[in-house]
Amino acid sequence: MLRVVVPGTASEAVAWLERAQDGFVAAVAELPPEGFDELRPAHWGEHVRLSTLVGLIEFEHTHHGAEISLLRDLRRGAAQIKQWPRLSG
Repeated sequence: MLRVVVPGTASEAVAWLERAQDGFVAAVAELPPEGFDELRPAHWGEHVRLSTLVGLIEFEHTHHGAEISLLRDLRRGAAQIKQWPRLSG
């Protein structure tokens, strides 16, 4: 059974994300260029090019890094809520 330990602090979460990114980058760097065209099973059931899967994983890492940044800004009070201006008419 796979056991995942979820970080309990912001610094632990950032370190966890950085370790995941470092491992991902190292694994992709070892792939031969022709390997990116190979079809691989995706978790949603179909087979897609490895390049597509790598791109999706990279997108998710960026997305989660942005979420961490947003939460840090909210915690520091740096994020602001701005309302759209009312349109007359």
